Formats: sequence, structure tokens, C-alpha cells
Amino acid sequence: MGEKIIYITGASSGIGAALAKRFAADGVVLCLLTNSDAQKLGEVVHECRQKGAVANTFLADVRDRQAMIIIAAEIIEKHGSPDIVIANAGIGPADPDDYFESDTAEEVMSVNFFGVINTLVPFIEPMKARGNGQFVIVSSVSSLRSTPNSGLYSASKAAASRWAEGIRFRLKPFGIHTTTICPGFVDTSMTEASRFPMPGIISADEAARLIIHAIVRKRATYYMPLVARVIWRTFYVLPDGLYNIVMSLAYKYWPSRS
Repeated sequence: MGEKIIYITGASSGIGAALAKRFAADGVVLCLLTNSDAQKLGEVVHECRQKGAVANTFLADVRDRQAMIIIAAEIIEKHGSPDIVIANAGIGPADPDDYFESDTAEEVMSVNFFGVINTLVPFIEPMKARGNGQFVIVSSVSSLRSTPNSGLYSASKAAASRWAEGIRFRLKPFGIHTTTICPGFVDTSMTEASRFPMPGIISADEAARLIIHAIVRKRATYYMPLVARVIWRTFYVLPDGLYNIVMSLAYKYWPSRS
């Protein structure tokens, strides 16, 4: 059996870094991409290499379609088509106070939705030619429902989830599996400054463990952890009127994270 090739975006911190460290082992080739924090990515790479993995670093913004095409070509030329491509890079700013301000909306959609497309599309034809491969899209339980803070984020993740669902059906006949991961709250730099309720928050390492569990089993869509899965899937089926009441009470009485 040859080397296992895994490409992860947003790999310098949070879930991406935790995934890289958990995947790292002899016989694994990791292709790790970050937007700007090359130093942190270097630390991740060092730890992965200590575990026996071959680790390559790439610096690019997932919003830059041409750069992502070039990186995909470099990976394929050097290692072949990846076994797993994980579109993990994402941002999660709170909705702006000025509801008519569009720059934040454009940035969030560019990274969380178009960044996913830019990451995965360059590998579709090579995977089809090989006859196998797996795409992993890191979405969010927030794709099911918005909260008062998450309209833009929820919209971007819902878009990514629905796009992933569409390509899952189209690519399955070619041996390409698509897995959509919908985490709840994860203790990363994205959440550490937040001041709103985060029930069931877990560490990035625990999130990575659960995500790999879903990847190995080739789950179509995976909501995790259990607390988040129960809460947000319940929210999803609630009538709008009842959901409005629940949100109003939650934000009135639930103590914010200090």
C-alpha cells in the first residue's frame, strides 16, 4: 500500500492543526496550507514530522482561486492526487452592528463558501481519473439555524453544506466520497473572544478525533459533538415562533462566557 496523501487548509491552528497532528504517522504525506501564519504552521509541521509523516507547507489565501489551482497542481505533480482533501479554512466574525455594512458579508462568504469551492474543484478531475478520493467540508451546526450573532456565518456555512450535498451525489459514481462535518462550538481562537452562550464546547483535539472518526467511516454528514447535535437538530425542526422564544430566553438568561 502506498502513501496516504492528505491536504488540509487552515492548518496552522485550531481544528486544522489538530487534524494534521492526529493524521501524522509513518506513510502519511500531509500537505498543509495556511493563509498567513507561516510560523505557527512550521510548529505544526515539526510535530507532524516527529511522528513520522512527510509534511509540506503552502502559503495562500483560499479566496485566491488561481493560487489554489497552482497549489493543487504542485501537490499532484509531487505526490499524486490526494486521498483526502479537507476544506477547513474559515472565519467567524460576529455580525456587524451596522446591518447594511456589506464588506464583512463579502469576506465571510468569500472564505467560508468560495474558499471551499476553490479548495476542492481543482482535485475533481484528478480524483475522477483515479477513481477514488474523499472530500471533507468543515461546515458548522450553525448551518441549520442562525442566532442573533451568527447570521453571516450561518449563511456561509449553509451555502457550503448545500453545495457539498450537491457534489456528493454527482461525484459518488466516480468513486469520490464527500463528507460534510458540522461541528458545534470548538475552543479555538475563533471562539475565545466570544461572549455568548456556547453549550457543549469541546477542544480542537477532541473535535479532530470526532472528525477523523467520521472521515474513516465515510459519513455523508456528521454533526458533532452529541450536545451540539441534539441542540441544533432540535432547533432545526422547531417552528419559527417557538425558536424565536427559545433564542430570546437563551440570550436573556444564559450567562455569557467570561
